[in-house]
Amino acid sequence: MRHLKGFTLVELLITVAIVGIMASIAIPMYSEQISKTNRKDAQGALLEFQNAMERFYAEQSPYTYRGAGTNGDDTGSPEIFATESPLHATNKTYDLVITAANASTYTLSVVPKNAQSDDRCGTMTVDNTGQKTSDDTNCW
Repeated sequence: MRHLKGFTLVELLITVAIVGIMASIAIPMYSEQISKTNRKDAQGALLEFQNAMERFYAEQSPYTYRGAGTNGDDTGSPEIFATESPLHATNKTYDLVITAANASTYTLSVVPKNAQSDDRCGTMTVDNTGQKTSDDTNCW
């Protein structure tokens, strides 16, 4: 009797099914980890931005948070810090924004964009007291 070498169709179909099941689990998990990494990077940038606002406040006379935005505006894109996150990458996933600022208070935000635009946490904010908020309560 001859011994044939190779795979049967059933063995091949089982292998394809196993690879498909593994891919259907692994790809969403990988995508969630990428989103989580981008989110944590944006949170770090937001806290660095908060430190920049505090330095700006300490250096101004009289003390003020106003004028830290583009062209000295009180809101909008910051002039004293980067306008996008991640700070040191080309694929930007968040915009850094001064949501509100006056002489004694401010609110800073990171707004998701591009690949991160449908992130469950949405816009994350921090104010001058350190209060942190986001669309989802489990993001900070």
